[in-house]
Parts: sequence; structure tokens; C-alpha cells
Amino acid sequence: MGKTNLNKNVLDKNDKTRKLFVLSMFVPIILIEAVFFFGVNIQGLIMAFQKELPNGTTLFSFDNFIRIFTEGFEGSSAVFSEGIRNSLLFFGLSIFVMMPISVIVAYFLNKKIFGYKFFRIVLYLPNILPGIIIATIFRYVTAPDGAGVIASICYKYGWNWPNLFGDSRYAIWSLLFYSYWTGFGAGFLLYYTAMKRISPEIIESAELDGVKWYQEIVYIDIPLVWPTIAMTILTTLPTLLMSSGAVLLFTRGEYGTQTLAYWLFDQVRNRANMNYSAAVSLFFSFVTLPLMFISKWLMDRVPDTQY
Repeated sequence: MGKTNLNKNVLDKNDKTRKLFVLSMFVPIILIEAVFFFGVNIQGLIMAFQKELPNGTTLFSFDNFIRIFTEGFEGSSAVFSEGIRNSLLFFGLSIFVMMPISVIVAYFLNKKIFGYKFFRIVLYLPNILPGIIIATIFRYVTAPDGAGVIASICYKYGWNWPNLFGDSRYAIWSLLFYSYWTGFGAGFLLYYTAMKRISPEIIESAELDGVKWYQEIVYIDIPLVWPTIAMTILTTLPTLLMSSGAVLLFTRGEYGTQTLAYWLFDQVRNRANMNYSAAVSLFFSFVTLPLMFISKWLMDRVPDTQY
């Protein structure tokens, strides 16, 4: 009996030790969240409803939100027109162009086409190198006036190479290309990994039935990897109106490349219109939040397909 009680006490002590250890691991996380997430967001929420008077005092007001609708489409603070357009461009091309391309590339790599290991490394390489290195290399290659690699080649043949990031005709499209080129590897790798989990028997059965490659993608691969696709869409939705791409690295919002995210960053960096910036951020957060819930609800309507 005494030995049983001793073992029970030892087990109870070990159980308490484990609980204390787990609790000690969560305490730093809770403190970090309280200080850097809840604290900052609560402060931003308060600032959105504050108006500074000339004498330095502040009062509760809805003027910042009224200003969004009265000045949002005109003047130097036009955060809606150009910012929303460019943010939607980044988001729309990510969902409707890059995602389908990533799925197709993942399909062919999963089929182990010739050189698939080489392509797998090359496509993921921009995600391995630091962003500033990739941006420097890309700027050097595409620099105008004979300074860049491509421009020097064009100069030899008498061709003109445009200033991709210094001309409003090309700047936003150059940023889009750069952003999706550097982010392409992470996307296709998700779908490639998910496709490798598909049972070979399913693919072999489809091939025996004479299913073509595009039919296999639409009717087999996409339904089976749909949870991964849905997860990607849901994690991209919060950036619906806050995509910024590489604006800071290349254009600083000039030449028609302003986005809402960069505008907010620039306001905070220069400590200008802080209360107005907080109101803009809060407003677009409330615009995006319902879209996320609606999208989640729609995606849940798609029946699950088991491997």
C-alpha cells in the first residue's frame, strides 16, 4: 500500500511539473501578444476616433472617418482611387492568374517531367535568398540607359530599353511581375506537396480511362488538394486591400504605384496624419473582415474529397 501511495505521489508531482512547464511556455507568448498585438491595436482603435486641436488637446470625433469619404478620392490624400486599384491588382492577379499557374506547374513537376528537380530548385530560389539581394539583382539586370544587363544588350542592337520602375506606363506592371516572380516558389510548392499525397491508384485508374492532363487537373487534382487551395485563398484575403508588393524597394509609391499598405506605412514612418491613418486602417479592416467570413462559408459548401 505504501509503495502504491509513493508511486501516486511521484506521478502527481510529475504531472504538476509538466503543467508548470507547459504554462511557462505560454506565458511569454501571452505577454508578447498583449504588448505587441492587443496593446498596439487598442491604441490604434483609440487614435482612429481622436481629433487633434490646434492647442494640442484631443477630443472624441468621427471626423477621421468622414474625411475618408470626403477626401478619399481627391487631393494629396486620395487613398482610395490609386491605392485601391493597385491593391486589387496585386490581389486579383495573385488569385486568378498566379494560383492557376502554380497549380499547373505543380502538376507537371509532380509528373516528374524532364529536369523537374532543376526547375523545382530554380523556381524556389527567389524564396531562399534575402529580399534585398533579389531586389538588387533585379534592379541591376533591368536598369535603363545601358546600365543594366538587358539595356546594354539592347543598346548594342540599337533598341531602347524602358525605365521599368521610373515610368508610369510600366512601373505597376513591373512591380506585379517582380512580386509574383519572387513569391511563385512558395505557392507552387504547397500544391506540389499536396499533389504528392494523392494515391497513385487514382491517377493510374484515370489514365487507363483515357483522361487527358487538363481533365486530370480539373476533376482529380484540384478536388483532392482543395483544402490547400482554400487555405491559400483564406490567408490571402486579409491582404485584399493591403497588398504592397515591392513598392518600398523600387518606387516608393511614385509613378502610379501607390497602394493602401504603402500609404499607411509612409504616414506612420513620417508620423503624419496618425489619427487619420488609424481610421483608414480600421475602416478597411472592417471592409475585409466580412469578405473573409463569406469566403470561408462558401468554401465550406464545397464537399470534401478523400484521398
